[in-house]
Amino acid sequence: MVMKTIPEVNENLRKCVFSKDVYVACADILGFKDIMKRGKISETVHALSVLLGNEVAAGQLDWATGKTVAPGGNVDDGTRLGAYVGYSVFSDTVLLWSLDKTNKSFLALLRACGLVIASGLSNAHMLLPFRVGVALGEVHIDPSAGIYVGMGIVKAFLTEQCQDWLGGALCPDISREAIEPMLTNRLTPVVQYEIPQHTGTVEALQEFIGDNDAAICWALNWTHHIGSANHVSSELESLSAEANAANAGKYTIAREFYLKHRINRMDSVE
Repeated sequence: MVMKTIPEVNENLRKCVFSKDVYVACADILGFKDIMKRGKISETVHALSVLLGNEVAAGQLDWATGKTVAPGGNVDDGTRLGAYVGYSVFSDTVLLWSLDKTNKSFLALLRACGLVIASGLSNAHMLLPFRVGVALGEVHIDPSAGIYVGMGIVKAFLTEQCQDWLGGALCPDISREAIEPMLTNRLTPVVQYEIPQHTGTVEALQEFIGDNDAAICWALNWTHHIGSANHVSSELESLSAEANAANAGKYTIAREFYLKHRINRMDSVE
């Protein structure tokens, strides 16, 4: 009996992080308040059902974090991204985390973040435009107990809030030494970019990390993870048309980023 129960306990513990430094990402759905104002409750529920899956079929998040071959398949909790990536969902926010701070885990988390953005833009029921902040910091994460606390989570959240577009960025206190190994990958998961930012929010992040000169300059390169340029451009234009005047530009900038950084284009935009 003991030999049977130990693997089960270890399996649960494997998904937890107990007060140590790991990579964390906060992915938030843009314009969620406007979606609720427009009364799109039913469409949102269907879209989130596709994202989350159920007991029978895996959702898009299971696929994005490497736990299934494809959405709708069986969840095997695999590590197809090269390392384990955990996730939990709170309303319109997805929290993702690695189990350590190795290069392999960093790359896996960055890939998962790109796939989350791709999943949102390919959701059949309703487009879910994600914005992502990635950080490194101490956290205590125990999903079974509902505990999610730590500097890493706060930094990821503040990095996400700083940005004014559909896309993602790294917290500025992630070292160049950690980033450089990512740049040797054929499908580079991050690129330097002039990231649009909300006025005043960067100062809050700078104060929190204790660096008044810190700048958000590394963007998540999500362009590798989604299909044809015509399809993506059309979806981003649709999001821009539905958004109010203050938010439409977020999707125009995202389209420009996509067309600039996507390699091996499956087709072209006329």
